[in-house]
Amino acid sequence: SAKLSFADRLLQSDSKTASRFIDLRWIPSTSNGVERLFSTAGLVLTGRRQRMHPTTLKTLVLLEFNRKLWDAELVAVTMDRGQPGRDFIEKQQ
Repeated sequence: SAKLSFADRLLQSDSKTASRFIDLRWIPSTSNGVERLFSTAGLVLTGRRQRMHPTTLKTLVLLEFNRKLWDAELVAVTMDRGQPGRDFIEKQQ
């Protein structure tokens, strides 16, 4: 048997293991989620909020981006409970 090149060995091993995995090559690459995230961040970080602490910005963007998962009542209850991290955020501002 002839000695296989590195590339030939990779191609040969790829053909043996390819059937174990789902072929995801048909899924188009997209950046829509990233574009929405940056758009949301741009809406949150306005001219009047330029000095906002990064943790506060991160929290607001997360809440805005996932708005369908929460409502004002849930946020109020969470704030009343004094969830961990709130004191840290307030000290940083």
